[in-house]
Amino acid sequence: MSRPSARAFSHAGQKNVHGQKKSVFLSNAFQSNPQNRAFTLVETSTDTRDQSTQRVIGGNYQQQQNRNMSLDTVKPNERGKVLFASMFSLMMIQTLFLNVENILPTWIPENIPSMTALQISFIMSAFEVSQLVFSPFIGKNLDKVGRKNMIIIGDVIMICSTVALGGTQWLLDANTYLGVCLVLRFVQGIGAAMVQTSCYAIITFVFSDNREKYIGMAEAVSGIGLMIGPVVGGFLYTLTNYFWTFAFFSAILAASGVLTLIVTPNSLNSSLGEEEEGVDSQGNVKETKKVTFSLFLLNKRCAFAFISTSVVCLFMTYSSSFLTNVLKYDKDIPEQYNGLILALPCLTYAISSSLVSMVMGTFPRRLFILLAFLLLAVANLMIGPSLMLDFPDTNNLVLTGMALSGVAQGFIFIPLLPDAIDAVYIKENMIEGQNEHFDQLMNDYVAGLYGTFFSIGQIIAPILGGALYDAVKFRETTDFMVLACIGYSIIYFVFNVGFRIFSQEKKIREKQDILLQMIENRQNSVQNHTDDEEEIEDYIKKQRMKWSKQSAQKDEDKTLTVIQETLLDQSSSIIQPNRNMNINNTLTLSANDESNILKNNSTKIAKYSPPKNDNKK
Repeated sequence: MSRPSARAFSHAGQKNVHGQKKSVFLSNAFQSNPQNRAFTLVETSTDTRDQSTQRVIGGNYQQQQNRNMSLDTVKPNERGKVLFASMFSLMMIQTLFLNVENILPTWIPENIPSMTALQISFIMSAFEVSQLVFSPFIGKNLDKVGRKNMIIIGDVIMICSTVALGGTQWLLDANTYLGVCLVLRFVQGIGAAMVQTSCYAIITFVFSDNREKYIGMAEAVSGIGLMIGPVVGGFLYTLTNYFWTFAFFSAILAASGVLTLIVTPNSLNSSLGEEEEGVDSQGNVKETKKVTFSLFLLNKRCAFAFISTSVVCLFMTYSSSFLTNVLKYDKDIPEQYNGLILALPCLTYAISSSLVSMVMGTFPRRLFILLAFLLLAVANLMIGPSLMLDFPDTNNLVLTGMALSGVAQGFIFIPLLPDAIDAVYIKENMIEGQNEHFDQLMNDYVAGLYGTFFSIGQIIAPILGGALYDAVKFRETTDFMVLACIGYSIIYFVFNVGFRIFSQEKKIREKQDILLQMIENRQNSVQNHTDDEEEIEDYIKKQRMKWSKQSAQKDEDKTLTVIQETLLDQSSSIIQPNRNMNINNTLTLSANDESNILKNNSTKIAKYSPPKNDNKK
């Protein structure tokens, strides 16, 4: 290796990538005794007032290593397996959900006629209540338990509770049946919350390069599960009985758990390290906030995303408690077609979910959500059909409205989760991918909150819809929901979109580009410093070994040793780095410093008299 330049030596006082000031110099262990000179490499670590700035550089450099590690954690050939296992788990959850919603209201009145409709609704809602309570807790602890582990635990809980739920067919006492079913449905909801929260956290983190696309795929298979659940469940219930229907779905859940155990990599249980610091929009050090629920709920744009999740659930399931009766008695549609009609919005939901990523790039995401809410209002006008606008009461219009409702729901649901995540990064002046541990926790917490707000909507919707239906009947109820949807759309526009949405989005993109460029420049600067320090250490190590061997010879001329010590001592004490706190740190050695080094070295050499024995080199 050629001798390092003076500029290379000037890096010796710089901080290393771990945030500490690294001073490298040569010292004489026995300076008072020239006969026993030894050369020792001394490395000290000290804190300085600009330590935090250098730590963020080092932290980002280390974060790049973590990022590469995370990419290796889920390798390209594993991404397809992870996606398939996550989507299959979500589909099984929805299949079981709608299957239970279809069987219990039919079986209970026939076998336990003393139970009221209100008691049945309590059994049905216990599932959603447990998801509401436990989803945030599950999201908060995903990093500790592990995402794959949480899915498997959730599957086991759901398998056991579903088999036990099937066994309740032998409980004919109303109070006993009610109490046992409430507990089992609550436990079943905990397992479902574990699976759903983990799957969404995995999808949003592993597939962060195109969240809309992969969340759309997950929601599409969820829609398929909603469609096949009543069909398969109804067929099995007719062919066998109550218990064996639930036993069959328990076996499907077991298959889903085994698939997750085999296909999903264990690396998804790993945490990517500790949280690190970031930079603000001016390039100054900014300590990264710890991930808490307040980080999302106190963010206006993020809060609107979660509130919209609950609101769209209201318009999606407000008619679930009375729609079949309306189709049979108000619309004169034969009962055997109810399953196909209920599956229609699920089908269009699955189709629209897969199309969101193709449409999303054309205009801002929040504007897209707003337009989807207006489309949902139009769909409800047709479902009535609207008595307020005097629409003709035809079944074709009702079916068209139900199909359009599924499209609108897909267009709303899919962008909400990515928008909530982006809102936090934008407000905190952070770039996704620069701190993988923060990214992991972000996705875990978001998935938990998403499940919570989804459950809130699912709990309120049938209560509100049923109360309105009892008060004003079906067509008036749909008109009321149309007005409510338009009212929320206005609120969403005023407080979360505005008239300058395009200019706002442009500023956000420019700001993010600037932050990304700043972080990349800092990483490049640290990489250059690290390379130079390694070169210095390698050179000094070789020279120390060489000079120590020379000084160990009894009759060796000490003149060269003194010159060597002088040069390196002067390089350590005189040459100091020129610290520039801008993004591109430049370290220079002035001509004045070089002149001083040569002058001092020449003086010491001139004053030194070599020994008289000069028979060696």
